[in-house]
Order: sequence, then C-alpha cells, then structure tokens
Amino acid sequence: MKSYAQMINKFTKEFADTFCKDNGEIDWDKLVRFNSATAE
Repeated sequence: MKSYAQMINKFTKEFADTFCKDNGEIDWDKLVRFNSATAE
C-alpha cells in the first residue's frame, strides 16, 4: 500500500504534467476549460 506522501506526489506530478506549462506555471486556460467541460 502506498503511503499518503507517495499518493500526494503522484497526483501532484499528474497535475503538473497535465495542467502546467514547461516553465512550471499553471496553464489556467487549460485548467478552466477542463473544469468547465461537461461529462459525457
């Protein structure tokens, strides 16, 4: 079973890979589009 810290690291990496620019900034446009999308 993974530790809490390992899970936080995994989700943080996934967020950064998906919603951050190469320089580390959050890509707010991409994040807002994702958050505003309707589920199908």
